[in-house]
Amino acid sequence: YFKIFYPQSKIFAIEPFYENYKLLKINMYINKIKNVYFINKALWYNESNCSFNRNFRGGLDWAIRMEENNEGGVSTITVKEITRQFQSLFNVSKIDIFKIDIEGSECELYKNNAIQPFLKNFKLIVMEIHEEFIKKNEIIQIMNSYEFQYFEDGELSIFVNLQV
Repeated sequence: YFKIFYPQSKIFAIEPFYENYKLLKINMYINKIKNVYFINKALWYNESNCSFNRNFRGGLDWAIRMEENNEGGVSTITVKEITRQFQSLFNVSKIDIFKIDIEGSECELYKNNAIQPFLKNFKLIVMEIHEEFIKKNEIIQIMNSYEFQYFEDGELSIFVNLQV
């Protein structure tokens, strides 16, 4: 959808589910969409392994959370590594948009200080905050301390970096 309006954009797509990852790649190929780079990993606060926890929000099909588990079958990637790879691949200092919808794992990023050191690299952060794990006001306070302005649009929290 984003590529329709911004065809020259470059996108990193991080997807932990292998089946979704394959479908994403197939869809991009069929529709001849370029400059989308795929990573079959889960966004997490450190490099480790995770497994899928289906005991989230009543176990509905779409309600799946990541859980750290050294024997888990899903490798993780950090905000630090995403930032490094994106900046290196595209030779840019700032990333325009960082969209996060990781079903509650945003709690792990903030509580483990895994995103804060890299906030300066993002112009805009859009996320769905799952308040079962971390309160929205807690994230807003952290983001305000890094000079991000907060907006809301439906279930999305939007943070604009005022320093860029």
